[in-house]
Amino acid sequence: MSKTFEDFLTALAQKESSRRYGIENYSGYLGKYQVGEYALIDAGYYLHDGTGARKNAEGKYVNNDWIGHWTGRKGVKSKVDFLSAPEAQEDAIRHHVANLWKQIKALHLDLYEGTTVNGIVITKSGMIGGAHLKGVGGLKSYLKSAGRNIPKDGNGTSIEHYVSTFGGYDIESILKDACGATDNAENHRVMTTVGQSRSKTNLAKKHVGNGGNAQHHVVRPGDTLSRISRMHNLSVAEILTVNPSITDRNRIAVGQKVVIPSDKTASHSYGKTPYAPASHSQVGSTPRQPWWGETFVGGFRKKWN
Repeated sequence: MSKTFEDFLTALAQKESSRRYGIENYSGYLGKYQVGEYALIDAGYYLHDGTGARKNAEGKYVNNDWIGHWTGRKGVKSKVDFLSAPEAQEDAIRHHVANLWKQIKALHLDLYEGTTVNGIVITKSGMIGGAHLKGVGGLKSYLKSAGRNIPKDGNGTSIEHYVSTFGGYDIESILKDACGATDNAENHRVMTTVGQSRSKTNLAKKHVGNGGNAQHHVVRPGDTLSRISRMHNLSVAEILTVNPSITDRNRIAVGQKVVIPSDKTASHSYGKTPYAPASHSQVGSTPRQPWWGETFVGGFRKKWN
Protein backbone atom coordinates (compact mmCIF):
# COMPACT_ATOMS: atom_id res chain seq x y z
CA MET A 1 0.00 0.00 0.00
CA SER A 2 1.36 3.41 -0.94
CA LYS A 3 -1.14 5.54 0.98
CA THR A 4 0.16 6.42 4.46
CA PHE A 5 -1.49 7.15 7.79
CA GLU A 6 -0.92 10.85 7.20
CA ASP A 7 -2.74 10.48 3.88
CA PHE A 8 -5.58 8.79 5.77
CA LEU A 9 -5.86 11.71 8.19
CA THR A 10 -5.76 14.25 5.36
CA ALA A 11 -8.57 12.48 3.53
CA LEU A 12 -10.61 12.15 6.72
CA ALA A 13 -10.18 15.82 7.61
CA GLN A 14 -11.15 16.88 4.10
CA LYS A 15 -14.30 14.77 4.29
CA GLU A 16 -15.28 15.99 7.74
CA SER A 17 -14.48 19.70 7.82
CA SER A 18 -12.56 20.69 4.70
CA ARG A 19 -9.54 20.60 7.04
CA ARG A 20 -10.73 23.45 9.28
CA TYR A 21 -9.80 23.29 12.96
CA GLY A 22 -12.30 25.83 14.31
CA ILE A 23 -15.49 24.10 13.15
CA GLU A 24 -18.39 22.90 15.34
CA ASN A 25 -21.31 21.29 13.52
CA TYR A 26 -24.99 21.36 14.44
CA SER A 27 -24.65 18.14 16.46
CA GLY A 28 -21.78 19.44 18.58
CA TYR A 29 -18.93 17.61 16.84
CA LEU A 30 -15.70 19.56 16.98
CA GLY A 31 -12.76 20.52 14.89
CA LYS A 32 -10.86 19.26 11.91
CA TYR A 33 -11.90 15.64 12.44
CA GLN A 34 -15.36 16.31 13.94
CA VAL A 35 -14.86 14.50 17.22
CA GLY A 36 -17.50 14.07 19.90
CA GLU A 37 -17.52 13.65 23.66
CA TYR A 38 -16.83 9.92 23.61
CA ALA A 39 -13.81 10.37 21.35
CA LEU A 40 -12.28 12.98 23.64
CA ILE A 41 -13.03 10.91 26.73
CA ASP A 42 -11.08 8.06 25.17
CA ALA A 43 -8.26 10.42 24.19
CA GLY A 44 -7.97 11.85 27.71
CA TYR A 45 -9.28 15.36 27.08
CA TYR A 46 -12.80 15.25 28.51
CA LEU A 47 -14.67 13.67 31.42
CA HIS A 48 -18.13 12.20 30.92
CA ASP A 49 -20.75 14.77 31.91
CA GLY A 50 -23.49 12.24 32.71
CA THR A 51 -25.99 13.56 30.17
CA GLY A 52 -27.62 11.25 27.69
CA ALA A 53 -28.82 11.84 24.17
CA ARG A 54 -30.99 14.90 23.57
CA LYS A 55 -32.74 16.37 20.56
CA ASN A 56 -31.15 19.35 18.85
CA ALA A 57 -32.98 22.06 16.90
CA GLU A 58 -33.29 19.75 13.89
CA GLY A 59 -34.87 17.03 16.02
CA LYS A 60 -31.80 14.78 15.84
CA TYR A 61 -30.46 13.03 18.91
CA VAL A 62 -26.98 14.15 19.98
CA ASN A 63 -24.81 13.61 23.06
CA ASN A 64 -22.36 16.44 22.61
CA ASP A 65 -23.55 19.23 24.88
CA TRP A 66 -20.06 19.72 26.39
CA ILE A 67 -21.37 20.70 29.83
CA GLY A 68 -18.87 18.54 31.71
CA HIS A 69 -15.25 19.05 32.71
CA TRP A 70 -12.12 19.11 30.58
CA THR A 71 -9.02 17.41 31.95
CA GLY A 72 -6.50 20.09 30.99
CA ARG A 73 -4.52 17.74 28.76
CA LYS A 74 -2.12 19.78 26.61
CA GLY A 75 -3.57 22.94 28.14
CA VAL A 76 -7.10 22.36 26.80
CA LYS A 77 -9.59 23.41 29.47
CA SER A 78 -12.66 24.22 27.36
CA LYS A 79 -14.33 23.65 24.03
CA VAL A 80 -13.00 27.00 22.84
CA ASP A 81 -9.47 25.92 23.77
CA PHE A 82 -9.85 22.69 21.81
CA LEU A 83 -11.18 24.42 18.69
CA SER A 84 -8.20 26.78 18.73
CA ALA A 85 -5.57 24.11 19.42
CA PRO A 86 -4.40 22.30 16.25
CA GLU A 87 -1.75 20.37 18.18
CA ALA A 88 -4.35 19.00 20.59
CA GLN A 89 -6.67 18.02 17.74
CA GLU A 90 -3.91 16.14 15.96
CA ASP A 91 -2.97 14.42 19.21
CA ALA A 92 -6.60 13.50 19.95
CA ILE A 93 -7.27 11.92 16.55
CA ARG A 94 -4.16 9.76 16.77
CA HIS A 95 -5.02 8.51 20.23
CA HIS A 96 -8.61 7.88 19.27
CA VAL A 97 -7.79 5.97 16.10
CA ALA A 98 -5.62 3.70 18.25
CA ASN A 99 -8.41 3.37 20.81
CA LEU A 100 -10.89 2.49 18.06
CA TRP A 101 -8.57 -0.28 16.93
CA LYS A 102 -8.39 -1.64 20.48
CA GLN A 103 -12.19 -1.77 20.54
CA ILE A 104 -12.32 -3.41 17.11
CA LYS A 105 -9.89 -6.09 18.26
CA ALA A 106 -11.77 -6.59 21.54
CA LEU A 107 -14.84 -7.55 19.49
CA HIS A 108 -12.70 -9.71 17.15
CA LEU A 109 -13.78 -7.61 14.18
CA ASP A 110 -10.14 -7.47 13.07
CA LEU A 111 -10.66 -11.06 11.89
CA TYR A 112 -12.72 -9.71 9.01
CA GLU A 113 -9.65 -8.10 7.46
CA GLY A 114 -9.19 -9.47 3.95
CA THR A 115 -12.78 -10.68 3.60
CA THR A 116 -15.10 -9.19 1.00
CA VAL A 117 -18.45 -7.63 1.88
CA ASN A 118 -20.71 -6.36 -0.90
CA GLY A 119 -17.72 -6.31 -3.21
CA ILE A 120 -15.57 -4.29 -0.79
CA VAL A 121 -12.32 -5.76 0.52
CA ILE A 122 -12.23 -5.10 4.26
CA THR A 123 -9.04 -3.40 5.45
CA LYS A 124 -7.86 -2.01 8.77
CA SER A 125 -8.15 1.59 7.62
CA GLY A 126 -11.59 0.92 6.17
CA MET A 127 -12.78 -0.48 9.49
CA ILE A 128 -11.41 2.59 11.29
CA GLY A 129 -13.24 4.80 8.79
CA GLY A 130 -16.49 2.93 9.34
CA ALA A 131 -16.12 3.10 13.12
CA HIS A 132 -15.41 6.82 12.80
CA LEU A 133 -18.78 7.25 11.13
CA LYS A 134 -21.04 4.98 13.17
CA GLY A 135 -19.02 3.69 16.09
CA VAL A 136 -17.64 0.21 16.59
CA GLY A 137 -21.18 -1.02 17.21
CA GLY A 138 -22.23 0.13 13.76
CA LEU A 139 -19.19 -1.52 12.23
CA LYS A 140 -20.00 -4.77 14.01
CA SER A 141 -23.57 -4.71 12.73
CA TYR A 142 -22.36 -4.18 9.17
CA LEU A 143 -19.69 -6.88 9.22
CA LYS A 144 -21.57 -9.54 11.16
CA SER A 145 -24.61 -9.19 8.89
CA ALA A 146 -22.39 -9.68 5.82
CA GLY A 147 -23.42 -6.22 4.63
CA ARG A 148 -27.16 -6.78 4.96
CA ASN A 149 -27.35 -4.14 7.70
CA ILE A 150 -25.82 -0.88 6.51
CA PRO A 151 -26.05 1.78 9.25
CA LYS A 152 -26.24 5.41 8.17
CA ASP A 153 -25.56 8.66 9.98
CA GLY A 154 -28.02 11.51 10.40
CA ASN A 155 -27.07 12.88 7.00
CA GLY A 156 -27.74 9.59 5.23
CA THR A 157 -24.06 8.70 4.75
CA SER A 158 -23.63 4.92 4.97
CA ILE A 159 -20.97 3.07 6.90
CA GLU A 160 -20.29 1.08 3.73
CA HIS A 161 -19.30 4.29 1.95
CA TYR A 162 -16.73 5.06 4.65
CA VAL A 163 -15.41 1.49 4.77
CA SER A 164 -14.83 1.73 1.03
CA THR A 165 -13.59 5.34 0.87
CA PHE A 166 -11.03 4.94 3.65
CA GLY A 167 -9.89 1.44 2.77
CA GLY A 168 -6.38 0.63 1.62
CA TYR A 169 -4.30 3.02 3.73
CA ASP A 170 -1.21 1.79 5.57
CA ILE A 171 -1.99 2.72 9.16
CA GLU A 172 0.24 0.19 10.92
CA SER A 173 2.38 2.98 12.38
CA ILE A 174 -0.46 4.05 14.67
CA LEU A 175 -2.02 0.63 15.27
CA LYS A 176 1.16 -1.07 16.48
CA ASP A 177 0.96 0.90 19.71
CA ALA A 178 -2.81 0.54 20.08
CA CYS A 179 -2.54 -1.46 23.29
CA GLY A 180 -1.01 1.61 24.94
CA ALA A 181 -2.88 4.21 22.95
CA THR A 182 -2.91 7.05 25.45
CA ASP A 183 0.31 8.38 26.92
CA ASN A 184 0.29 6.96 30.45
CA ALA A 185 2.46 9.68 31.96
CA GLU A 186 0.04 12.26 30.58
CA ASN A 187 -2.92 10.25 31.87
CA HIS A 188 -1.39 10.21 35.34
CA ARG A 189 -1.03 13.99 35.19
CA VAL A 190 -4.65 14.32 34.12
CA MET A 191 -5.78 12.10 36.98
CA THR A 192 -3.95 14.33 39.43
CA THR A 193 -5.62 17.37 37.89
CA VAL A 194 -9.07 15.94 38.56
CA GLY A 195 -8.26 15.03 42.14
CA GLN A 196 -7.27 11.37 41.86
CA SER A 197 -3.61 11.60 42.89
CA ARG A 198 -4.09 8.90 45.52
CA SER A 199 -4.85 6.35 42.81
CA LYS A 200 -1.80 7.47 40.86
CA THR A 201 0.51 7.12 43.85
CA ASN A 202 -0.86 3.74 44.86
CA LEU A 203 -0.59 2.39 41.30
CA ALA A 204 3.00 3.57 40.98
CA LYS A 205 3.98 1.82 44.21
CA LYS A 206 2.27 -1.42 43.25
CA HIS A 207 3.52 -1.73 39.68
CA VAL A 208 7.05 -0.31 39.65
CA GLY A 209 9.22 -2.77 37.73
CA ASN A 210 6.35 -4.81 36.30
CA GLY A 211 7.14 -3.75 32.76
CA GLY A 212 3.53 -2.82 32.03
CA ASN A 213 1.53 0.36 31.62
CA ALA A 214 -1.57 1.38 33.56
CA GLN A 215 -4.89 1.37 31.76
CA HIS A 216 -8.02 3.27 32.63
CA HIS A 217 -11.65 2.27 32.28
CA VAL A 218 -14.10 5.17 31.91
CA VAL A 219 -17.33 4.20 33.64
CA ARG A 220 -20.31 4.15 31.29
CA PRO A 221 -24.03 3.74 32.01
CA GLY A 222 -24.74 0.26 33.37
CA ASP A 223 -21.20 -0.39 34.61
CA THR A 224 -20.56 -2.02 37.98
CA LEU A 225 -17.25 -2.98 39.55
CA SER A 226 -18.15 -6.63 39.02
CA ARG A 227 -18.72 -6.04 35.33
CA ILE A 228 -15.53 -4.04 34.92
CA SER A 229 -13.53 -6.73 36.72
CA ARG A 230 -14.88 -9.43 34.38
CA MET A 231 -14.02 -7.33 31.31
CA HIS A 232 -10.40 -7.08 32.40
CA ASN A 233 -9.93 -10.57 33.89
CA LEU A 234 -9.60 -9.15 37.40
CA SER A 235 -11.24 -9.55 40.77
CA VAL A 236 -13.09 -6.66 42.37
CA ALA A 237 -10.52 -6.76 45.17
CA GLU A 238 -7.67 -6.21 42.70
CA ILE A 239 -9.43 -3.16 41.27
CA LEU A 240 -10.12 -1.73 44.72
CA THR A 241 -6.46 -2.21 45.69
CA VAL A 242 -5.27 0.27 43.06
CA ASN A 243 -8.27 2.61 43.42
CA PRO A 244 -8.26 3.73 47.06
CA SER A 245 -10.55 6.63 46.17
CA ILE A 246 -13.37 4.10 45.64
CA THR A 247 -14.62 3.66 49.19
CA ASP A 248 -17.99 2.12 48.37
CA ARG A 249 -17.84 -0.76 45.89
CA ASN A 250 -21.51 -0.24 45.05
CA ARG A 251 -21.13 3.40 44.05
CA ILE A 252 -19.19 4.41 40.96
CA ALA A 253 -20.16 7.38 38.82
CA VAL A 254 -20.63 7.58 35.08
CA GLY A 255 -17.51 9.22 33.64
CA GLN A 256 -15.30 8.16 36.55
CA LYS A 257 -11.88 6.77 35.58
CA VAL A 258 -11.08 3.41 37.17
CA VAL A 259 -7.41 2.39 37.18
CA ILE A 260 -6.80 -1.09 35.74
CA PRO A 261 -3.63 -2.90 36.93
CA SER A 262 -1.01 -3.16 34.24
CA ASP A 263 -0.22 -6.85 34.54
CA LYS A 264 -3.63 -8.05 33.40
CA THR A 265 -4.87 -8.49 29.85
CA ALA A 266 -8.26 -7.03 29.00
CA SER A 267 -10.85 -9.35 27.52
CA HIS A 268 -13.94 -7.50 26.40
CA SER A 269 -15.43 -10.65 24.95
CA TYR A 270 -16.33 -12.02 28.40
CA GLY A 271 -14.51 -15.26 27.78
CA LYS A 272 -15.96 -16.00 24.36
CA THR A 273 -13.74 -17.95 22.02
CA PRO A 274 -12.57 -15.86 19.04
CA TYR A 275 -13.98 -16.89 15.72
CA ALA A 276 -12.52 -16.55 12.25
CA PRO A 277 -14.93 -15.65 9.44
CA ALA A 278 -14.38 -18.33 6.82
CA SER A 279 -16.34 -16.83 3.97
CA HIS A 280 -18.73 -14.08 3.00
CA SER A 281 -21.71 -16.40 3.34
CA GLN A 282 -20.75 -17.37 6.89
CA VAL A 283 -20.10 -13.86 8.15
CA GLY A 284 -22.86 -12.71 10.47
CA SER A 285 -24.86 -15.95 10.27
CA THR A 286 -25.67 -15.63 13.97
CA PRO A 287 -25.72 -11.89 14.74
CA ARG A 288 -25.35 -10.92 18.39
CA GLN A 289 -27.01 -7.83 19.82
CA PRO A 290 -24.60 -5.03 20.78
CA TRP A 291 -23.57 -5.00 24.42
CA TRP A 292 -23.99 -1.84 26.46
CA GLY A 293 -22.72 1.32 24.82
CA GLU A 294 -21.41 -0.34 21.67
CA THR A 295 -23.28 1.96 19.36
CA PHE A 296 -21.53 4.92 20.96
CA VAL A 297 -17.96 3.79 21.46
CA GLY A 298 -16.77 5.22 18.18
CA GLY A 299 -17.12 8.69 19.63
CA PHE A 300 -17.20 10.43 16.29
CA ARG A 301 -20.04 11.86 14.35
CA LYS A 302 -20.59 13.10 10.96
CA LYS A 303 -20.42 15.44 9.07
CA TRP A 304 -20.05 19.18 8.98
CA ASN A 305 -22.65 21.13 7.04
